[in-house]
Formats: sequence, C-alpha cells, structure tokens
Amino acid sequence: MIGEELNTKTVFSGQVLIPLARVITLLFMVALTCFDSISKLLKKSGVCYSDSCSKVDASAYSYLLGLPLSFYALLASVTLLLGCLLPDRSLSIKVKTALQALGFACVVISILLQLSNFFALKVVCSFCIVLAGSFVLQYLLQTVTALLDYSSRPVGHTVFAALATVTVLASGAFAFVSKPHDVSKLVAKLPVNQLIMENDLRFYDPKRPLLVLFQDFECHGCSELWRSVRGFAKDHSEVQIFIRHAALPNHKQALQLSALFEVAAAHQQGFEFADKVHLQEFADIASAREWLSQKMSFTEDELQNAKNLVYLDNQVVRKMRIDSVPIFVFETAKGERTVGASSRDFERLLNTLDAMQ
Repeated sequence: MIGEELNTKTVFSGQVLIPLARVITLLFMVALTCFDSISKLLKKSGVCYSDSCSKVDASAYSYLLGLPLSFYALLASVTLLLGCLLPDRSLSIKVKTALQALGFACVVISILLQLSNFFALKVVCSFCIVLAGSFVLQYLLQTVTALLDYSSRPVGHTVFAALATVTVLASGAFAFVSKPHDVSKLVAKLPVNQLIMENDLRFYDPKRPLLVLFQDFECHGCSELWRSVRGFAKDHSEVQIFIRHAALPNHKQALQLSALFEVAAAHQQGFEFADKVHLQEFADIASAREWLSQKMSFTEDELQNAKNLVYLDNQVVRKMRIDSVPIFVFETAKGERTVGASSRDFERLLNTLDAMQ
C-alpha cells in the first residue's frame, strides 16, 4: 500500500498514516535487532546493560542454534518491512496471508519469551519488553491495514481472531506447565558438599570464608564479576575461591576453556589463566592452549581427564537447575551466606563486609 500512488485526499487518511506508522515501527525494530545481533556475535554487550538483561543474555533462552534470538528477530523484521514497502497490488493473497502469519508468530513467540523471563528467570529485561511491544504494535498496525483493504479483509479477520485465541491459550498453557524457580534461592540452600565440585572438596577448609563462582568463560557478565572478585581476592587471601563450570549450550568454546583452566589450576596457574580469558587476551582455543604449553608441561591424558571432569561438573550444575550465570555464593567462617548474580551484587556484598569491620 505504501508503494501505491497517493492523491491529496488520502494522504492523511488511515490508509496512509497506519502503514506509515508500521514502516517507522519496523525500521526501529530493524535498527534495534541489528545492533544487538552484531554486538552479541562479536561477544560484546548488546543494547541493554542492566543486570536483568545480562542474566537473560547468559541464559539458555537467549540463543537458538548458536545464534542470538535477536538475529532471528532481525530476519523477521526485515521480511515484514519488505512486505510493507512493496506495492500492495504486487502482493498476492497468499503472500499477504504468509506475512500476516509471520507477524502473528512473532507476537506469540515474544509473549512466550516474556513469560520465560518472568517465571523462569525472574527478571524484567527492558530490551525484551521493548522488542516484544514493537512486535505487538507492528502486528496490530498490520492487521488494521489488512482490514482497511477490502480485498484481504477476510485474512485480517481470521488472523486477528487467531491472535486473540491462540495467544491467550498458549500463554496460559506456558504459565501453567512452567515451574518457576529462583536460582539464588536454590543455590543458597545447597550443602557445602554440593556447592563445591566433588574433586575440590579435599581443599575445602570450613574455618575459612568461602566464595563459589558458577560461571561460563564466554559470558560477559561472568567476566565483569571475575574482575571484581580478583580485586577482592588480592586483599583477602584468607578467602578460598572455587569455580563451578556452568557452560551455556550456545557457548561452544566454554567447556574447552574450562578444561584448560582445570589443567592450569592443577599447576597453580588457574587464576592467571582465568584472568587472561576474562580479559579476552586469547584470540581462540589454540592461543589459550599455546600460552598454557609455554607456562607448564602437561600431557594429553591430563587434558582429557580435565575435559571429563568439566563435562561431568557441567551436567551436575544443570541438574541443579542452574540455567543462568554468573552466580556467586559467599559464606563467612560462621556459615552466613550471601548469594548474588552480578558484579553489582558483589560490590554490594563488599560494602556490607566493610561496614561490618
């Protein structure tokens, strides 16, 4: 409809303003998802920088087939934008129906993902809400545009009815079958023999403060937390620090880096290796392994044992329903625990500890 010739009588009518508003909405969505997709593919912070957004980015809900969900949102937005810009008379009824179905699917998926954030991750992500709201607005404008076009009015009525019915049913079903859980509460209740990796229990001293980090070596939020932890550790050598390997499915190199970390830790170089990983000083796995080879001598059997150890630990962590990182647990020598999920939470812990001294 945008591509058709317009006369002065229709310029300010709904047949022009509504499609124009839709074009503006879609251009905003394309810009938003394009920036976020490129940022995540380059392993940098996306559009949103809050703790909630970082938690969503570090969860299993944020990626599909190794690509960020914002990439698929970008593809959908570009497709809808092209359909909106093409002359209306060049689109067949089947094409219009397909575009309506795509818009409807984006709305349903956006709502389901929002429910995942609310019920499973217990967070409110501003980027997710803005994007979901944009998809809803786009679909409403798309449906109204279809209703204004008499030739496709049945299509508009049909899809609009489907939106009202299926979305309500799908949302209700998802909310019913999902099992809300608070990761922080789950971790806070774990006994020490489950909180620490079984292989590390022999190093645990109950008389000293304890800090356990559930982390992923490819997680941006984990890197921020690690930098805060390392600054703290330099002035508090009495605190014993243990790592749990909670690699996310979409981070293909995380388990390999974790295995190299375990090899380094066995040679008293674990923290130095972790520093370099979190500061992104290694270009890839090969460069990380090369650095390790220069620092120490290790065998292939030793590396394979480390891989087995990391893989088993990652499976144990998943069975504990820890599906987002980072998570830290700090326990004083008196057994008092604090659980957090970001560098900001850790900074608040440090302020509390300073106030107690």
